[in-house]
Amino acid sequence: MRTTTKSIWAPRELNISGIRRLKLISAYDVDIQQTEFSGNITPNRDIEIFEFVFPADLTCQASWSLQGKDTGSNYWSVQISFELPHENLQIMSWVQDTMHQEWIAILELNNGPTRLMGGLPSGLKMNIGATTGSTRRSSNATSINLQAEQLIPYLELVGYENEQLFPEAGFTHGFSYAFES
Repeated sequence: MRTTTKSIWAPRELNISGIRRLKLISAYDVDIQQTEFSGNITPNRDIEIFEFVFPADLTCQASWSLQGKDTGSNYWSVQISFELPHENLQIMSWVQDTMHQEWIAILELNNGPTRLMGGLPSGLKMNIGATTGSTRRSSNATSINLQAEQLIPYLELVGYENEQLFPEAGFTHGFSYAFES
């Protein structure tokens, strides 16, 4: 009898967590090509991209967890959530216009990778909430949450700088601590 040990994880250098940019595209406007845990998307009609950029003082995070059904099948519960520091009529108008939309999300992570969430088999659905705050110093925050049940938690997005889909992506996987002058 033989025993085999397979190493599936090893510690590595800590990275910068969080999402620096989130792009939302209608799930109906793109086709997803998947190869295991990587993939690409191509437009199947004219598309409109809605972008959220998160500076260091705002956070956006993605999470996923494996869930089981009574039938014995499994699925991934995926979620993207962020909070904007105040109410914004432009955001409320956009939500009103797109409230029944299902989304594909492109997440540019602070540590370099670009991931795709949603669309396998259905797009992300949005929930939004706002508050006036309870004291004079409270923010009038708007919370946005996108969620779906998926076959896999996310795809590493290959060909992200595809000019046909993202002519002005301006993203590189390079990273440096050097100052530019």
